[in-house]
Amino acid sequence: SLPQPRDWVRWWSSNRWSPEGPDGGRSSWDAVRVPWRVATDLMWFDEPRARRVLSRCLEPFVRQHIQAGEGLAVERSLSGGVLGADDHPLANALFAFALSEPRQRDQLLARGQRQLVIGPDGLYFGDADRYYVNSLAYLPFLARAGRYQPPAVPGR
Repeated sequence: SLPQPRDWVRWWSSNRWSPEGPDGGRSSWDAVRVPWRVATDLMWFDEPRARRVLSRCLEPFVRQHIQAGEGLAVERSLSGGVLGADDHPLANALFAFALSEPRQRDQLLARGQRQLVIGPDGLYFGDADRYYVNSLAYLPFLARAGRYQPPAVPGR
């Protein structure tokens, strides 16, 4: 099983790192943003280092879960065990950014869409009070619609 990105790591050299942090290197709410942030560098700036991280590290991790018919978790222990929900809408949404194949991205996003709730105040993932989840999980849907664009820079 491939490792999920960790919340905190210490880089010792170009090819050596170790898990860090008070929790011993678990993967959770900080790490779940990694695929989105790296993919943004690729989409907006055509950054070759981002392409390498996605294709060599993040995409294989996500594909192994898709091939097993699984969704993704936000929280995992250092050994890879799920600590929270094992099919979390935010993890499914943000890890979809790691996939280069649109069909696979859509398959993962569909898992999150099944968890959408239509409430009196709008559309949200599970609970309207989950700000962190609801403020980020819509981003891959914007990207799919071609509406995730870099900010305009004045004077350019």
